[in-house]
Amino acid sequence: MFSFPYFDPSRPPPVAPPPSQSSLDQNFVQHFLSTRPKRSQASKTARASISDLGHKITDLIGEIKLLKTKKATLEKEMHLQPDSSWQSNIKQLGQLQQSISEKLTQLSDPTLIDHLQRKLRARQKKRSWQKRR
Repeated sequence: MFSFPYFDPSRPPPVAPPPSQSSLDQNFVQHFLSTRPKRSQASKTARASISDLGHKITDLIGEIKLLKTKKATLEKEMHLQPDSSWQSNIKQLGQLQQSISEKLTQLSDPTLIDHLQRKLRARQKKRSWQKRR
């Protein structure tokens, strides 16, 4: 039988040194981060002010009015001239309608709406507090 000089079955095995504090901290941090839900990048939207959104909405209303007038003039033009000279106007109307829908989807972002509701609630609280003074 082979015998190793450092192995003695009559003695207990040597005590392992305790792990260093930094490795314990790293393990704790890794465990903590693995149990936390990951934050999505979509929650980080650009914070817009109320006045900026007011300007965006007024611009959007102006574009919608422009779309209505162009559509009405195009319908009149289609009845007067049944040829294909108004095809470019139809493409422009489609592009305008697409830009309006993109802007509407940007304004209907739920995190942005929630942020604005909190801002408006804080503004309302401040105004009511100032009225009570």
